[in-house]
Amino acid sequence: MGLPIPKSPKSHIRFIAAVAVIFLGLQPIPADPITFNLTHSIYNPNPSSGASFGARVAFAGDFVLIGALLADIDDDQDGAAYLYHASTGELVRTFKNPAPNQGDLFGSGLAWMGNELVVIAARGDDTGVANSGRAFVFDIRSGNMIQTIEGPNPTNGGFFGHQVYPFGENVLVAAPNDSVDGVETGGVYLFDPRTGSLLHEFKDPNPADGNEFGWNIDSFEDYVLIAADRDDSLREDGGVAYLFRGSDGALLQTYQNPFPGTGDRFGMGTAIVDGKTAVIGAGMDYVNNTRSGAAFVFDLLSGVYQRPLYPPSPQSGSLFGVAAPYNEFVILGAQQENNGGRAYLFNPLSGERVYNFVDPVPGNGGIQYGARTAGYRNKVIVGAFADDTAGSNAGAAFLYETPSVATCVQSGTMDFQCAGFFSGTPTT
Repeated sequence: MGLPIPKSPKSHIRFIAAVAVIFLGLQPIPADPITFNLTHSIYNPNPSSGASFGARVAFAGDFVLIGALLADIDDDQDGAAYLYHASTGELVRTFKNPAPNQGDLFGSGLAWMGNELVVIAARGDDTGVANSGRAFVFDIRSGNMIQTIEGPNPTNGGFFGHQVYPFGENVLVAAPNDSVDGVETGGVYLFDPRTGSLLHEFKDPNPADGNEFGWNIDSFEDYVLIAADRDDSLREDGGVAYLFRGSDGALLQTYQNPFPGTGDRFGMGTAIVDGKTAVIGAGMDYVNNTRSGAAFVFDLLSGVYQRPLYPPSPQSGSLFGVAAPYNEFVILGAQQENNGGRAYLFNPLSGERVYNFVDPVPGNGGIQYGARTAGYRNKVIVGAFADDTAGSNAGAAFLYETPSVATCVQSGTMDFQCAGFFSGTPTT
């Protein structure tokens, strides 16, 4: 029997709450601190040394996709992706590379299209030229591949499929090393996943070799956020990020590091939060003379810089700043902090750090916990691609849950700030 089609996310919960307040006389109460419970520890079901299970994670409605891009399935490091039920932790389906070859890195990009389709990329696929990359569209219910997506600018080492992200019913595919108009600056492309047709090409506004335009991407409604984390405009490898209108590709805003430094890699993380705020991570930025990484908050449309977000205990090499939006919050990973890694939940409007995600196995060093995170409704997943539980660097992912919407109504009152009172969209 096939899988049920995941329902597309709704965004009417707050409206319903407002109606309840007006007509039922409910009164808001102060918010309790946000808490999360670890519900499932998921380990690589096909462990091979260095498989990197958890290097990519994405929600697909009631399910979660986990990429193991270095897994040895049908060839060395051809990669795989796995679909789990987010509530039970049960493995539902394994997606295998339809055209496996050594080093394809299938699972390097994961995107749920809000319906029956998922897109899984293999950034190391050699179709055309070496490591040019390719993406595949699958029916989530049957697991059947229904379409192949190939880049319009195949480049040796272009890594088409390094990132994929939903944009309405279409999909964004990033190739941060693509040669575009003769410059290896990177490119981002919008495709119809059903037909494989290219709809639009987003180009680096300041092209230069090695910019890595498309290293990170995010989208919200008609906005597309694209980072070029090695752009040299302010400093060598300092980085920059751009906001585009998705429908026509118009450049709307440019975000620059307010405290630029050489090698900061501003754009290592990107997130559009609640449609109002852009959060840009700079994983090599200095904090208190320590190269721990930082993130910076901007008004999405005006581009006005608002505030920094810093790790609570800056440590050199933490790589703090890999970002994922989560409702009105942002998750910031620091995959090398305290050796094992951590992730933090921030309110970008206030700058408040509201929750710490910590490796559930104390002393489990070097697992890269927090290298990738994602959130959907009342759930968060944290990847740890170097976890050794199932095998050396085989990888793991950890699912967390915060109180459900039902807990927001107690004793005739409704808490508008309840931790589980969310109406967000899935993130990758």
